[in-house]
Amino acid sequence: MMRRTEKWFFIVTAVLMGVAATSSSACSTVGSYRVPTNLELVGQAEVVAVVEVVSAPSEFGDDPSEPRVKVRAIRFLKGQASDSDLALTGVSGWNGQSVPRVVTPLSEPHFSSGLGACIRMFYQPGELVLAMYGRTDGTLHQIGQPFSRSAESVDSVDDLWVRVADRYVALTQGNAATLDARARAAQAALRRELGIEAAATVEDLGRYLDRKAKRRTGWGGANGPDDAAAVPFTADARRPDGGLFCSRSGQFGILASETTMRPALRIGDKRFKTLAAVKASTREEENSGALFTDGTAKPAVFHFEAPEAVLATLKTATDPAAIEAKGVSIAPIAPGDTLYRFAIRCASWR
Repeated sequence: MMRRTEKWFFIVTAVLMGVAATSSSACSTVGSYRVPTNLELVGQAEVVAVVEVVSAPSEFGDDPSEPRVKVRAIRFLKGQASDSDLALTGVSGWNGQSVPRVVTPLSEPHFSSGLGACIRMFYQPGELVLAMYGRTDGTLHQIGQPFSRSAESVDSVDDLWVRVADRYVALTQGNAATLDARARAAQAALRRELGIEAAATVEDLGRYLDRKAKRRTGWGGANGPDDAAAVPFTADARRPDGGLFCSRSGQFGILASETTMRPALRIGDKRFKTLAAVKASTREEENSGALFTDGTAKPAVFHFEAPEAVLATLKTATDPAAIEAKGVSIAPIAPGDTLYRFAIRCASWR
């Protein structure tokens, strides 16, 4: 589902195009490969730690897979290790351009995992990362499962992803044969709680329990260095011709075809209207239009009438949310933490 959105960001960002074209650490997966869920990742890891990036090389060395990102441990959630064993693989930027820190929702890996190496590639000194490590022949190494969330930026040691991972460490202790039952029980208990963390964890555990499904219902996010999008997906792949979009340049609204009747965002019983279309002019916005249109119409951004009210609601929204466009309203979908993360990024650019 998200591979398409990831590809968009790689195409529109010149610095990432360079990496994709030249990386010699490309990976390949067999047709039966399935990206491990977050619960499975935590269960597989021998060490799970919040680390601070101390330094990262500006470019890859002769061996791009060599861990050269130095870190120091801030907090261990599972296992213990020395800082020298907790190095990560990656760089700080490309062609002299740094790649900004991106914090993702539980449903998404870092955007650079869609590049040739299939794992996260960019780190910034000073940022915090929740990193997972396995052990082979006695040697600790960064988990390299393609497209997985084995190394994700977090806002703090008390970040939502850190708290969820902490919960998963406890949940994965015990008999592996009964993990599904424990996950269902945890999900049922969380449904009685309020707030983004509980709602996001319920959704994330659902991805584990429904891990064999070909399609999943939910809000999908895409987070590039300079822009972000959020799109609702249903189990039968239906979706309205539109998605939420914001950029570092200040755009914030619903991205859709310029011929679309003014779309709206509905969250629970709240409906947020948009203004007249503003034709997309940047390369990022024009490419992102491929997500929501049939390619024959120009993409446009429909800015919200009350953007600050939208952002405030998105930051706390647990009610099902839907985009209404072209007279079609797809059944509202639980947002998990996708809209929460989206709102935080968008607010930082305003």
